[in-house]
Amino acid sequence: MMEYTLYDKLGIARNDVLNKPFSVNLNLLLFSYLTLLKFYDELLDRTMSFIMSVFIPCTVAEDFRTAACIAKENLKDAEIQVRYINSIDPEDPYSYLFNGLIEFLKGGRSFQEEFRQSLMFLSPNEREELEKFLSISADKEKLELYKIPDIVTEDMTEKVNIAIQNNPYYPPLKVSLAEILMKKEDFEAAKEKITAIISQYPFYPRATALLANIYKRMGKSVETKSAINNLLATNPLTIYDNDLKEFIDEKEPAEAEELKNLFETNNPLMAFFKDMYKKIESRGSEKEVPSTEESKVLQSGNEAEENIELQVPTEKNHFDLGFEFLDKKEYEKA
Repeated sequence: MMEYTLYDKLGIARNDVLNKPFSVNLNLLLFSYLTLLKFYDELLDRTMSFIMSVFIPCTVAEDFRTAACIAKENLKDAEIQVRYINSIDPEDPYSYLFNGLIEFLKGGRSFQEEFRQSLMFLSPNEREELEKFLSISADKEKLELYKIPDIVTEDMTEKVNIAIQNNPYYPPLKVSLAEILMKKEDFEAAKEKITAIISQYPFYPRATALLANIYKRMGKSVETKSAINNLLATNPLTIYDNDLKEFIDEKEPAEAEELKNLFETNNPLMAFFKDMYKKIESRGSEKEVPSTEESKVLQSGNEAEENIELQVPTEKNHFDLGFEFLDKKEYEKA
């Protein structure tokens, strides 16, 4: 995609969001173009405004806000963001990538482990892309614990059970066990396990998609549609809806198709990760963030032309503090 096209798209996205401020897909498109053009100040403000306006958390929007925090080197905010995203979706791959970047910026030693963990949850194409970029490989035995085949062997069941014994509090393994039960057609047991997980993680995409599939196989179409609606609200870019297309009533809007095509051809979150990784690596142990002066100049020109007034909460510290209380399960304080 040529750069001038991105500026055109950004202008269109700004106007679209002005007309439909609560549209998830339109806001995610706007965040995408802001990220690709490195307009991180506006990205931080826009994501904050959107996140405060929705009732169902959108992990992709949270990912974009985390990227903006990292670009601005607000590492404390970025760490809070990562923990919050994991509390919604323990399998969000970008949260692992971003946590690795945070560790890299801080001079920590665990960043490679975070990058490797992201490989477990990326789509196959993204996994291959990241493996080539970082010259690393996914642990195939570990990957099998999360990619359950249609025909499940006793050996596979045993491996997942052993993994759960070693990591009893790690939700993705419990989801895998529920998926095994579903594929063995033990629907009631699968439903019992997955609903227990969803009671703790009500917007967990893979768990929600699995519940939808269980209802589908049990012939409960109303419950299937309800689960799918929750899934798409939390993550419109989910990779877990392939077996559920017939239960999605509405035709996919043009902006949703544009968003998916953009992520397939020029994934803005992956592009951000690569760019930041290269810049951090080139600086060695230095913690200077890249200058965004050029972006600010371009941004101010575009904002003057568009003449859009942003409604942004001013109490950012209170918002971030709320995340900390949520993480500690101190709900009244949050």
